[in-house]
Amino acid sequence: MKPILVDISHSLISSEQLMRLATAIWRDPVAARRAGESAVRYWRGQAASKGPFYLIRDANGRDLGLIGAFWHADKSPVVGLRWSGVIPDCRSQGVYRAAISSLVEILQSLCPNGQWLEEMVPPGRSDVIPVFESLGFEDWGMIRGDDPHFERGTRMRLPINGTPLRYYEVGKGSVDRYEVIHPRHA
Repeated sequence: MKPILVDISHSLISSEQLMRLATAIWRDPVAARRAGESAVRYWRGQAASKGPFYLIRDANGRDLGLIGAFWHADKSPVVGLRWSGVIPDCRSQGVYRAAISSLVEILQSLCPNGQWLEEMVPPGRSDVIPVFESLGFEDWGMIRGDDPHFERGTRMRLPINGTPLRYYEVGKGSVDRYEVIHPRHA
Protein backbone atom coordinates (compact mmCIF):
# COMPACT_ATOMS: atom_id res chain seq x y z
CA MET A 1 0.00 0.00 0.00
CA LYS A 2 1.37 3.41 -0.96
CA PRO A 3 0.30 5.88 1.73
CA ILE A 4 -0.83 9.39 0.92
CA LEU A 5 1.07 12.31 2.47
CA VAL A 6 -1.23 15.19 3.44
CA ASP A 7 0.31 18.51 4.49
CA ILE A 8 -0.75 19.08 8.10
CA SER A 9 -1.32 22.79 7.47
CA HIS A 10 -3.92 21.94 4.80
CA SER A 11 -5.68 19.11 6.62
CA LEU A 12 -8.94 19.13 8.49
CA ILE A 13 -7.56 17.78 11.74
CA SER A 14 -7.74 19.20 15.24
CA SER A 15 -4.88 19.66 17.66
CA GLU A 16 -6.53 17.01 19.86
CA GLN A 17 -6.49 14.53 16.97
CA LEU A 18 -2.80 15.26 16.34
CA MET A 19 -2.01 14.65 20.01
CA ARG A 20 -3.98 11.35 19.98
CA LEU A 21 -2.15 10.22 16.84
CA ALA A 22 1.23 11.02 18.42
CA THR A 23 0.23 9.11 21.56
CA ALA A 24 -0.71 6.11 19.41
CA ILE A 25 2.67 6.20 17.59
CA TRP A 26 5.17 6.77 20.41
CA ARG A 27 5.26 4.42 23.40
CA ASP A 28 7.14 6.92 25.55
CA PRO A 29 4.67 9.52 26.90
CA VAL A 30 7.30 12.28 26.89
CA ALA A 31 8.21 11.58 23.25
CA ALA A 32 4.52 11.38 22.33
CA ARG A 33 3.84 14.75 23.95
CA ARG A 34 6.85 16.38 22.26
CA ALA A 35 5.92 14.92 18.86
CA GLY A 36 2.30 15.99 19.23
CA GLU A 37 3.27 19.50 20.32
CA SER A 38 5.64 19.79 17.36
CA ALA A 39 2.86 18.72 14.97
CA VAL A 40 0.43 21.18 16.55
CA ARG A 41 2.97 24.05 16.26
CA TYR A 42 3.45 23.26 12.59
CA TRP A 43 -0.32 22.93 12.05
CA ARG A 44 -0.79 26.38 13.62
CA GLY A 45 1.97 27.88 11.43
CA GLN A 46 4.29 28.42 14.41
CA ALA A 47 7.19 26.14 13.41
CA ALA A 48 10.61 27.70 14.04
CA SER A 49 12.26 25.89 11.12
CA LYS A 50 11.47 25.47 7.44
CA GLY A 51 10.19 22.26 5.95
CA PRO A 52 7.07 20.15 5.39
CA PHE A 53 5.13 18.09 7.90
CA TYR A 54 2.63 15.46 6.75
CA LEU A 55 -0.04 13.13 7.97
CA ILE A 56 0.44 9.63 6.57
CA ARG A 57 -3.00 8.42 5.43
CA ASP A 58 -4.37 5.41 3.65
CA ALA A 59 -6.71 5.62 0.65
CA ASN A 60 -9.72 5.62 3.01
CA GLY A 61 -8.49 8.70 4.88
CA ARG A 62 -7.37 6.83 8.02
CA ASP A 63 -4.45 8.52 9.76
CA LEU A 64 -1.55 6.07 9.94
CA GLY A 65 1.28 8.30 11.13
CA LEU A 66 3.32 11.48 10.86
CA ILE A 67 6.39 12.36 8.83
CA GLY A 68 8.21 15.53 7.91
CA ALA A 69 11.50 17.27 7.44
CA PHE A 70 13.11 20.53 8.52
CA TRP A 71 16.09 22.71 7.81
CA HIS A 72 17.32 25.94 9.33
CA ALA A 73 19.16 27.43 6.36
CA ASP A 74 18.17 27.44 2.68
CA LYS A 75 21.52 26.05 1.55
CA SER A 76 21.92 23.47 4.30
CA PRO A 77 23.08 20.09 2.98
CA VAL A 78 21.48 18.31 5.94
CA VAL A 79 17.70 17.98 6.17
CA GLY A 80 16.41 16.74 9.50
CA LEU A 81 13.72 14.09 9.74
CA ARG A 82 10.94 15.69 11.78
CA TRP A 83 9.05 13.54 14.30
CA SER A 84 8.00 10.55 12.21
CA GLY A 85 6.41 7.18 12.81
CA VAL A 86 3.36 5.04 12.15
CA ILE A 87 0.75 3.52 14.43
CA PRO A 88 1.56 0.01 15.73
CA ASP A 89 -0.87 -1.92 13.53
CA CYS A 90 0.81 -0.48 10.39
CA ARG A 91 4.35 -1.41 11.33
CA SER A 92 6.28 -3.99 9.30
CA GLN A 93 3.89 -3.54 6.38
CA GLY A 94 5.96 -1.15 4.25
CA VAL A 95 3.92 1.95 5.17
CA TYR A 96 6.83 3.82 6.77
CA ARG A 97 9.22 2.76 4.00
CA ALA A 98 6.81 4.11 1.38
CA ALA A 99 6.35 7.33 3.38
CA ILE A 100 10.15 7.84 3.60
CA SER A 101 10.41 7.23 -0.16
CA SER A 102 7.65 9.77 -0.86
CA LEU A 103 9.27 12.29 1.48
CA VAL A 104 12.64 11.91 -0.27
CA GLU A 105 10.94 12.56 -3.64
CA ILE A 106 9.34 15.72 -2.23
CA LEU A 107 12.63 16.88 -0.72
CA GLN A 108 14.49 16.46 -4.01
CA SER A 109 12.42 19.30 -5.48
CA LEU A 110 11.64 21.25 -2.32
CA CYS A 111 15.19 21.34 -0.96
CA PRO A 112 17.58 21.02 -3.94
CA ASN A 113 20.65 21.77 -1.78
CA GLY A 114 19.76 18.98 0.63
CA GLN A 115 22.16 16.07 0.38
CA TRP A 116 21.16 13.93 3.37
CA LEU A 117 18.07 13.21 5.39
CA GLU A 118 19.23 12.92 9.00
CA GLU A 119 17.53 11.23 11.93
CA MET A 120 18.76 11.69 15.47
CA VAL A 121 17.99 8.47 17.34
CA PRO A 122 17.61 9.38 21.01
CA PRO A 123 19.44 7.56 23.79
CA GLY A 124 17.56 4.50 24.94
CA ARG A 125 16.06 3.87 21.48
CA SER A 126 18.87 1.92 19.84
CA ASP A 127 16.17 -0.63 18.97
CA VAL A 128 15.11 1.59 16.04
CA ILE A 129 18.61 1.80 14.50
CA PRO A 130 18.10 -1.48 12.53
CA VAL A 131 14.81 -0.07 11.20
CA PHE A 132 16.58 3.01 9.82
CA GLU A 133 19.42 0.86 8.46
CA SER A 134 16.85 -1.26 6.60
CA LEU A 135 15.59 1.97 4.99
CA GLY A 136 19.07 2.81 3.71
CA PHE A 137 20.20 5.12 6.52
CA GLU A 138 23.79 4.76 7.71
CA ASP A 139 24.99 5.15 11.28
CA TRP A 140 27.18 8.27 11.59
CA GLY A 141 27.95 7.69 15.24
CA MET A 142 27.14 9.25 18.57
CA ILE A 143 27.00 13.02 18.90
CA ARG A 144 27.04 15.46 21.73
CA GLY A 145 26.40 19.16 21.98
CA ASP A 146 26.60 21.96 24.48
CA ASP A 147 23.04 23.11 23.78
CA PRO A 148 20.86 21.98 26.75
CA HIS A 149 17.90 21.46 24.37
CA PHE A 150 19.93 19.20 22.09
CA GLU A 151 19.34 15.55 22.82
CA ARG A 152 22.38 13.31 22.56
CA GLY A 153 21.96 10.28 20.41
CA THR A 154 22.97 8.47 17.25
CA ARG A 155 23.06 10.30 13.94
CA MET A 156 21.62 8.32 11.00
CA ARG A 157 21.82 9.67 7.42
CA LEU A 158 20.20 8.78 4.10
CA PRO A 159 21.35 10.34 0.78
CA ILE A 160 18.47 12.28 -0.82
CA ASN A 161 19.96 13.83 -3.95
CA GLY A 162 22.28 11.11 -5.15
CA THR A 163 25.09 12.29 -2.88
CA PRO A 164 27.13 9.42 -1.49
CA LEU A 165 27.46 9.36 2.26
CA ARG A 166 30.66 11.00 3.44
CA TYR A 167 31.61 13.08 6.43
CA TYR A 168 30.46 16.68 6.06
CA GLU A 169 31.51 19.43 8.45
CA VAL A 170 28.93 22.20 8.67
CA GLY A 171 30.26 25.77 8.38
CA LYS A 172 29.83 28.61 10.87
CA GLY A 173 26.65 28.59 12.91
CA SER A 174 25.01 26.96 15.88
CA VAL A 175 25.62 23.48 14.51
CA ASP A 176 29.38 23.99 15.03
CA ARG A 177 28.88 23.21 18.72
CA TYR A 178 28.13 19.57 17.97
CA GLU A 179 30.97 17.11 17.85
CA VAL A 180 31.01 13.67 16.29
CA ILE A 181 32.26 11.23 18.93
CA HIS A 182 32.49 8.01 16.92
CA PRO A 183 32.24 8.82 13.21
CA ARG A 184 32.07 5.87 10.88
CA HIS A 185 32.84 8.06 7.86
CA ALA A 186 35.81 10.37 8.16
